[in-house]
Amino acid sequence: MHKYLFIFGTKLELYSILNVFSFFPLLIFNLCHCRQKKENLSALSERVLAACQKNLRINTRFRFLKSKLFWTMIETVILSCLQFFPLLILTSVFASAFNTGSNYFGYLYVIPFILHIVYWLIGLDPFKQSNLTTPAFALSLLVAKLACFCSGCCRGIESTVFGMYNHTSQRTEVPVQLIEAAWAVLLFVFCMLWRKKEKPGTLLPLYTILYSATRFCSEFLRNEADIIGPLKKYHIFCLVGIAFGVIQYVIVSRCGEQLRTFIANGLPAIISNRKTKKKKNKKKKNKKKNNIKTKK
Repeated sequence: MHKYLFIFGTKLELYSILNVFSFFPLLIFNLCHCRQKKENLSALSERVLAACQKNLRINTRFRFLKSKLFWTMIETVILSCLQFFPLLILTSVFASAFNTGSNYFGYLYVIPFILHIVYWLIGLDPFKQSNLTTPAFALSLLVAKLACFCSGCCRGIESTVFGMYNHTSQRTEVPVQLIEAAWAVLLFVFCMLWRKKEKPGTLLPLYTILYSATRFCSEFLRNEADIIGPLKKYHIFCLVGIAFGVIQYVIVSRCGEQLRTFIANGLPAIISNRKTKKKKNKKKKNKKKNNIKTKK
């Protein structure tokens, strides 16, 4: 297992490099949906684009500011960053709080709420958008597991039946990182096949349930201390993840359409509705004043 990579004489940690590369599946998936303007360009970006087209007097060099494709690309990069960088923060927060390694469950517990709020604020359909980008989470997980394998962390139990020799521990261990990477590939295939068949918003809870279930099984192969009988710390996280995914799936599948109508156009629509109401109220007041004057 090689922990470092030498580029132009500089020593770089392979684990960190691969974790940075786990950002690109999210970016690529979002860029692939740039063609679907109705699904990917938010109400907020539409308003910014309309303001640029009306108000900006731009030289020929800066005509791209009036292009719909440009604002779609900007929005895509921002959304990809919002999907990825909470992963770095939440995994470290949960790791320090529960005294574990890099804890992916902190991301799974919190990211649905973060993304749904962001999508609502900018005027995207959060349920449809989560179905579009959930397969990218599985690909990012695949890259992260390969990073664990290269760095030698998350080691498996010692086994002479099925294992690989670890130069760090100098023993034959079950390659649990590669097993979990294979699970990530299967999760990606499942998400790609089912994202159009499932109701909008239900694919992310299904991903949470399936990842937690597969991680529960692979956790028995990890070389970590037991806390409750044969169960480890991550077994508890897995059980909470399954329960959390089931609750989220039931809520979205039963009340999804009502929630979608409630958050149809997001914060920009609420602001515009208030403006139109104010205009209507002003018109009504002006009409009343004019009627009073004509009567007099």
